[in-house]
Amino acid sequence: MLAEGALALLALSIVAMLPIADTKGLAAAAIFTKGAGSLLGGSPAAIAYVGLVFIALALAVMMLVVRLGRLTINEIGGEKIPLLGNKYISAILFLAVTFVLASPTFGGTWLYIWVLFEVRTSSWQDLRL
Repeated sequence: MLAEGALALLALSIVAMLPIADTKGLAAAAIFTKGAGSLLGGSPAAIAYVGLVFIALALAVMMLVVRLGRLTINEIGGEKIPLLGNKYISAILFLAVTFVLASPTFGGTWLYIWVLFEVRTSSWQDLRL
């Protein structure tokens, strides 16, 4: 947890050092990659390296989320419904539910939930001095 906190502070520092004009129209991953790349010298190789590291971290987090979801389904229903005790069935069930929540074709209710946690850029830009 200490390493995650240190990484969060590093990411916040990297993003905070960029001027607002350089971040207009960019996604969060692109802002982080651009900021960390400029911290490492700003060369295209540095930006590509930071992009690869960001992708590796994103994949690791996604694997962790799927594993925790699978374990949660195993713990909740594994004893009552033996089929949910199978790690492959529970992982597929978790991914299917996640897909339905995130897919705009099947309802996309995650989009409605996510805006509750999203910070609008105009709100923090107005607070800057």
